[in-house]
Amino acid sequence: MMNSHPSKSIVPRDELAYNVKDLLVYCFQHWRSALILMLVGGLLFGLLHGISAYREELYNRELLSHNYDEYLSMADNGEALSDDEYNHLDYLRRVAAIQAIDRKSAQISDYVDHSLLMRIDPEAVATATATIVILPTDADDLTAVGNLLSAYRSALLNGAYLDELADSLSTKGEYLRELISVSINGEIKATDNDNIRDRIRRWNDYQFPFTDDYTRGKLNVPSSVLELRAIAAEPDLAEQLMDAMLSEMTALQSQFRLSVAPHTLSTLNRTIGVVNDSALMDTQLEQRLRLYDLPSLRNAYFSRLLSMNIPTVSGGSAQSAALKDGVKSAVIGAVALFILYGLLLCLRYLFSERPLTEIRFQQHYRLLLLAAFRSAPSAVYRRRGPFDRWLRRTDRMLVEESESGAVYDLAAGNLQLYGGELHTVLISGAASTADKQALADALGERLSGVKFVPVSDLVDIRERMKLADADAVIFFESFDATRFPTLSDELRLTERAAVRPIGCVLQ
Repeated sequence: MMNSHPSKSIVPRDELAYNVKDLLVYCFQHWRSALILMLVGGLLFGLLHGISAYREELYNRELLSHNYDEYLSMADNGEALSDDEYNHLDYLRRVAAIQAIDRKSAQISDYVDHSLLMRIDPEAVATATATIVILPTDADDLTAVGNLLSAYRSALLNGAYLDELADSLSTKGEYLRELISVSINGEIKATDNDNIRDRIRRWNDYQFPFTDDYTRGKLNVPSSVLELRAIAAEPDLAEQLMDAMLSEMTALQSQFRLSVAPHTLSTLNRTIGVVNDSALMDTQLEQRLRLYDLPSLRNAYFSRLLSMNIPTVSGGSAQSAALKDGVKSAVIGAVALFILYGLLLCLRYLFSERPLTEIRFQQHYRLLLLAAFRSAPSAVYRRRGPFDRWLRRTDRMLVEESESGAVYDLAAGNLQLYGGELHTVLISGAASTADKQALADALGERLSGVKFVPVSDLVDIRERMKLADADAVIFFESFDATRFPTLSDELRLTERAAVRPIGCVLQ
C-alpha cells in the first residue's frame, strides 16, 4: 500500500521540508546523461584547449629561441619588437644581471676569504721598503732615465717571479701583487735637463755607496729613484717579497742594459717594520661592504623577475606538451561539467514547478496517492544496469511499471477505503482529456453507484460550476504537464466550494 494520507489544506512552499534521499535519487537517475555530458564536454574542452596550448607552445618556442644579442641585432636593424619580445628582452637583461651579480659575489667572497691583503691587521702592517737609484752610463741621455724607470716598474709589478713565489706559498700571484707597490720618486721635465745632467755626473763621480746622511742631504735625485714597498701580515713575508723584488731587478739589469740603456743600480734605505695603515682599513671595509650590498641588489632584480609574466616551454615536443595540457583540461572540464550538471539538477528539484518525483509531490501537497502509472518517472529503471538496480533498491517508492488494469484496481480500492459515501466525483488535473475519460470509465465500472465526471480544468469558470453537484474531486496529474501553481489554485477552489479532494492519480 502506498504511504500517503488525505489532508484538508495546502502546505505553503516556504514550509516545505525536502527529502535529501529523494533529491539524491533524482540526481542519480540522470547518470547516463551526466556521463554523456562529461565525455562530450570534456572531449571538446580538451580538444579546444589542446589546440590553443599547441599554438601557444609553438609561439613560446619561437619567442624563447631569441637570445639577448639577437634582440639587439633586431633593434639595430630597425625591426619592431612586440610586447612579448620586449618583455622577454627585459627578462634576459635581468637574468644576465643576476648571473653577473652571482659571479661577482662569488669572486668577492673568494677574495675576502683567501686574499692575503684582507688578512692584514690595518693597525699592525708589516712593511718592507727599499729605495733603488737607477743611473744611466751616459749622463746626457735623459730619455734613458724615464725608460729605465718605466721598464723596471712594469717588470716588478707584472713579472712572472710573483707567480713562482705564489706557488711556493700556496696562494695566487694576483694576491701577492696587491702586497707590493713600485713608485717613481719624481718626474723628468724638459726644464730640468741641466739640473739632471749635473746630478747624474755627481752620482757617477762619487762612485756609490755613500753614507745615508750625505745621500739624503746633498745628492737627492728624485727623477732616477724607484721606491719599493711590500706589506704583509707577518714581517717574514714582507721581507720575502722585498727579496724577490730586488732579485728580479738584479736579474733584469743585464737584459735592460742591452735593450734600454747601459746603467747601474744602487739600493738605499732598505727598512722593515710595523706601521698603522688607515688606507688599508678603508680598502678592506670597501670590499666587505660590496659583498654585503650585492645580495640586496640581487634580491631587487629577482623580485622584479618573479613578477614578470614569462612564457615557458616543456622539455619534450610541442605535440606532447599540447597533448598533456589537452588531457588535463579534458579531465578538469569533465569534472566541472559533472559538478555543474549536478548543481543544476538540484536547483531544478528544489525550484521546479513540476512534480519531478512522487515523494516531492506528496511533500508539496498532502494528497492521498490513489495510484500511479510508473512509465514516466521510472522509465530509466527499465534498463537493467547494476547502478539502476541499486537505485531501484534504494528508493522504495519506485517500482516496476504496472498494467493499466492493475492501476485502476488500486485506485478503485483506495477510493472505497478512504472515499466514504460518494455519488458524484469530478476528475480534474493536468492529464489529457482522453486519459481522464479512460480513468472515469474504468473507475465507473469498478465502483457502481458512483458517477465519475472528467473536467478539463477547475480554474475554467464553466468547469468550476460542476463543483456544486460534486461530492469529491480526484486529481489526475502528469509528471510532464502538472504545474504546482495551477494545482494550488484548483485546491483552493475545492476548499472554497466545500468539496473534498480525495486524492490523486499520477502518470
